[in-house]
Parts: sequence; C-alpha cells; structure tokens
Amino acid sequence: MVPLKRIWKLYIVYATALLTLVAVTGFVLHGQLKYRLMNQVQEQLFTLARVLAKSLPDDLDNSAHLHSWCRDYRQVSHLRITVIQSNGRVIGDSEDEIVPEDSHLDRPEVAGALVEGSSVAVRFSITMDTDMLYAAYLVEGRQVILRLAMPMSMMKQIENEVMLFFVIAVYLAPLLAIGIPFAFGKFVLSREEPAERPPRRSRC
Repeated sequence: MVPLKRIWKLYIVYATALLTLVAVTGFVLHGQLKYRLMNQVQEQLFTLARVLAKSLPDDLDNSAHLHSWCRDYRQVSHLRITVIQSNGRVIGDSEDEIVPEDSHLDRPEVAGALVEGSSVAVRFSITMDTDMLYAAYLVEGRQVILRLAMPMSMMKQIENEVMLFFVIAVYLAPLLAIGIPFAFGKFVLSREEPAERPPRRSRC
C-alpha cells in the first residue's frame, strides 16, 4: 500500500503541473480567440457594408439626402456610417461634425479600399474622440467608398462577454478537477480508523 504522505505529494505535483498547463494553454488560446473574434467582427462589418451598398440612394449629388440616409441606418446599426467619393471628399456622414473640404485620402482604410476594394484600420478618431475600428468598402460602379466605424469600446465589450465563457470553460473545469479529489481525499482520511496499537507486554 502506498503511504498517504506519498499520495499527497503526488497530488501536489499533479495539481501544480495541471495549473501550469492550464495557464499556458489559456494564454495561447486567449490570443487566438481575440484574433479570430476581431476577424469575425471585421467580416460582419463588410457584410453589412455590402448590404448597405445595395440601398445607396441613386442621387449621390444630394448631400442632404445622403446625410439623412446615413443617420437612418446609424439608428439601426449603431455604427458611424460615412460615404466618401474616390477623390476623398465626404458626401454623406451619420455625424454632424463634417468638413466637406477635408480629404480622406490619407485615411489608411480609405487608401486601402481604393487599391484592394476593402480595408480595415484601428485608429483614434478626432470626431468621435475615441479609438475606432474602421471598415471601408469600395462600392463597384458607384465610385464611392462606404465606411463603417465601430468604437473599440464596443469591440471590448463583445470580447469581455466571450472571454467570460472562455474563462469558465478553460479555468473552472481544471479547478474542479483539482478541488473534487482534494475534498474526497480529506473525506476518506477523516473516516479512516486509527491503526490498532500493539498489545503491551505484561511485566513479570
């Protein structure tokens, strides 16, 4: 029979190794999950941009109509929506603070969309006064770029919600795997009867 002290030593080694493995695995999976989550959000933004492109007003010269169109869809999507000409001029925006003469060709997402058809960028927005995730989509045949912008705080909120389930799945299960055997072991030890003492020798 293996001595109880040795069993507890093996248990401590097992628990330490398991917790170390969980910590390393959790760190790696966290990075992968964050990367995949960002890609998924970007894909959803581009999907929404392609849908919105189908409903763009026919008269792109009517800025008042475009501004109203952008604001209407902002109410539904909760995203900033901007319509930009290929020369960089903003002709429609869901925000009120617009400088029509300001060229957006120097924005990385706009420059990328003009070359590749679509592009993303994460940067600080002076208008929104916060870090934003931008997804720019070149609308074929219309010579305009449809840009959607999401506050990174919204992205962080989505990430936190996903991470909650991740932490429960990755970290709680190993803790239960360690805690249950520990509690069971203490229960067994508490019920064990002390070994019988050898009888005393009688004095002659």
